[in-house]
Amino acid sequence: MPGDTEVEASCIDQNSSITICTGKPSIHDLPNEILVHVFAMFAALTDGQLQRRRSKRRQHPRLPTSHWVHLMCVCRHWREIGIQTPRLWQIIHVDKTPEWLALSLERSREAPIDIAFRREHVVRTSLSTVLTVAHRLRKLLLPHISDANLHILLPLFDTHMPILEEFRLCFRQGSDETSLDPAPPTSAESPLFSFVTTNFPVLRYLRLFRATFPWCPPTVSRLRFLHLHRCCSLDLHLTFERLLDVLDDCTQLEDLHLHHFLSTISYLVPATFSRMVVIPALKSLFFTDTPALCRQFLSCFDIPAHITLFVTANIDDSVNFSHARGLFMSMLPQNRDKLHILRCATEASFVYASQLGARTADGAGSITLSLYCESDIDQYTEAALEEFVALFAPAPIEDLRVSCVRGVLPESGDFWSPIFASFPSVRTLLVATGHTVRPIWDALSEREQSDDAEGRQANPILPLLERVTMKSFKWEEEAMDYVLECLRRRTIWRLPKLANLEIYFYTSSVVTRKFEEAVQERMDMFYGPEMAPYTDRFVWKVSYSCYHLDRTYCYVY
Repeated sequence: MPGDTEVEASCIDQNSSITICTGKPSIHDLPNEILVHVFAMFAALTDGQLQRRRSKRRQHPRLPTSHWVHLMCVCRHWREIGIQTPRLWQIIHVDKTPEWLALSLERSREAPIDIAFRREHVVRTSLSTVLTVAHRLRKLLLPHISDANLHILLPLFDTHMPILEEFRLCFRQGSDETSLDPAPPTSAESPLFSFVTTNFPVLRYLRLFRATFPWCPPTVSRLRFLHLHRCCSLDLHLTFERLLDVLDDCTQLEDLHLHHFLSTISYLVPATFSRMVVIPALKSLFFTDTPALCRQFLSCFDIPAHITLFVTANIDDSVNFSHARGLFMSMLPQNRDKLHILRCATEASFVYASQLGARTADGAGSITLSLYCESDIDQYTEAALEEFVALFAPAPIEDLRVSCVRGVLPESGDFWSPIFASFPSVRTLLVATGHTVRPIWDALSEREQSDDAEGRQANPILPLLERVTMKSFKWEEEAMDYVLECLRRRTIWRLPKLANLEIYFYTSSVVTRKFEEAVQERMDMFYGPEMAPYTDRFVWKVSYSCYHLDRTYCYVY
């Protein structure tokens, strides 16, 4: 193809440092099949690193990129191997221009192909080319498409794609490629297209955003992954019972995301309605809607502990969070025994007032409950903590994590004592409150009063505690004195020595050189050695507005 070299060069980072081999190193004695395998492994490794970076940004993973083409610059022999190997050109990322698509289609020959577009204008200029290879399409991922360009895609839905396994399509309002409509659409507003299932006989992965979707057995029952974000039902009279009927037929479904979908159908059902749906292969369930609809939907499932469950309830802005109660409970079934993870989770986390979570010891199953509201939800923190304890205290929690916004909770050990006492199995504790250290250590050095057959007993709080991490605590001159006193008290009660203690302080004070030297001397000369009897490893940090001191003490016995 004319200009092939220029297209390849445009896909290679100009800043990359690649050494061009002028001689014939021994690696060239390898058979071509081995070199192709090395190229494929390099592509997979490079993509794995990129996937991990994207997962930290909570973005959908993309197809592997074409970074392997750097290897074609090593020598003519390697370039010729790359050109003559169709399997290396099966995964095609189309960015700013369609030239790379044309080159990859030619070099992939008749091999199945995966195409991912990133820009809408390139889709408009390349769709006719894609239609010519529809019989080879195994995966097609489209970027956000404006409603005005829907007509361009209509031939795509009328084209038979016999091996298409994955399809992603996102619509948005307007022509701005970065704007997304935050509100769930109505059926009248959503783009309409005819999703003819006979044209996609082996489709297994489907992701749609702001589209109108035909909720019917032929479309859904064969899927393994179904993600519907702000979509509507094509059937304006779809009932809640019918929706469950279709899910009951999904014997292969592993990953189900329904965000703002249930609220667009005829979901009103009798108060006596009862139904159990079994999806045997289900591994993860993500659901977003009003609290009442979240409860109604989850009530129809018996959710095993190995499933990943993520539920987000949209809270009305008019709610007074200072007086509200039971917001998290309102999204769960009245019979919480259907959520098996609530009885066997070993790690629980409280993230401000908006998110509660727990997971099993092996990490296979988890539950995350989230509240979404445009207004400030911090005033709900105390009530949310009460729900957190009520939900997860029955489980054998060993790892407890609590993070709160500064200034929203009482600075009192009496507040924290019953919270910690509810989790007697905890071995690892992480707390970030913005308080001074006193409230937390007051609670950790108290005893819980209880009654048993032998009379009234005083039991230490968190008797199995091994590791403590305290973040975002306000620095005070006497802070470490107080920590030491509480540790001594726990030792008197014959509680085990800590394996690790980390305390991270902050201060907004203006830092002088004299203050810096005083803190450093105090910690280096006194508190480090004093901690040795109470913890194997002690880490402290004081962060300032412009710079920080950082010292680490480690004791191993």
